[in-house]
Amino acid sequence: MFTGIPGSYWFPVLAERKGAPLIDVLKSQNYQMSFYTSAKFSYPEFDATIFSQVPTEQLHEIAGGAPGWEKDQQNVAHLLKFIDTRDKHRPFFTFMFFESPHARYYFPPESVIRTPYLDDINYFTLSKTELASQIHLIKNRYLNSVHHLDSQFGRVFDYLKQHDLLKNTVVLMLGDHGEEFLENGRWGHNSAFTDQQTRTPLVLWVPGMKPSVYEGMSNHMDVIPMLMPMLGVKNPQQDYTTGFNLLAGETRDHAVIAEWSSTGYIDRDAKITLPLSVVAAQHPLVTGPHDEVLSPQEQDALFARKAKNLAAMLEELGRYLKKSQAK
Repeated sequence: MFTGIPGSYWFPVLAERKGAPLIDVLKSQNYQMSFYTSAKFSYPEFDATIFSQVPTEQLHEIAGGAPGWEKDQQNVAHLLKFIDTRDKHRPFFTFMFFESPHARYYFPPESVIRTPYLDDINYFTLSKTELASQIHLIKNRYLNSVHHLDSQFGRVFDYLKQHDLLKNTVVLMLGDHGEEFLENGRWGHNSAFTDQQTRTPLVLWVPGMKPSVYEGMSNHMDVIPMLMPMLGVKNPQQDYTTGFNLLAGETRDHAVIAEWSSTGYIDRDAKITLPLSVVAAQHPLVTGPHDEVLSPQEQDALFARKAKNLAAMLEELGRYLKKSQAK
């Protein structure tokens, strides 16, 4: 989301303490910046990657074991105070990472919209059988926590409206991952590239832009090429991203997604998972585009048909690594 390049670059970026180019652009334009998380900037190591060039005093965490929803509310209050007390002669950029919709899915009583729900989740005692029998109760917890998250978005938008800031402020709301509730045999996220784990909402407010809904294929890497031109960046997109500027009418025929050790290729008729970082590969997992189970023969045929596409993806994955090595 912040770098515009595939997630398979995480470890090389971490090794080099390479910050996000977006942050470099904002600093060069004298933006005031303040960042908030209800989790930690050090797990995973955002403070040593995308925010490595951000002074530590601009990275705000809330210490202690308060529930995620309480930290979310406190952080939104701090974020709005930052905007309220900023130097109004300079532009500002702020970021907030919310915790309430992460397991164990926290929310206050007034956010309940789905009942019944499990009172709490104990990872140490919950067996697979209990998980399966109670998954609908757990999902109701999740939906209540997401409703609380919506209320916090509302606080931000209400403030921006009341202070007449929406006329000159870009606002982006984006999920970093989805959440699966045994639809494909898994619970949570970061275990597979299923639709439930990878399809996320994206809402972008741009002053003066006519409302619309993008119906094509998109990717988290498309955020940066949409934002950079708004900041006056003239470089060819290929200099800093493998994403597409969806606001300029650009379209993609496939998406690349990644987690710690696997990279996924998705197009309109296939989803192929390669246990792959930028340095190693093993056997692939091949399904239909929406996780349809295929026979071994169908998998082999689809993989063979997509061989050229996968070769192009590997070239795409190596674009910036090769530039680094060339230097």
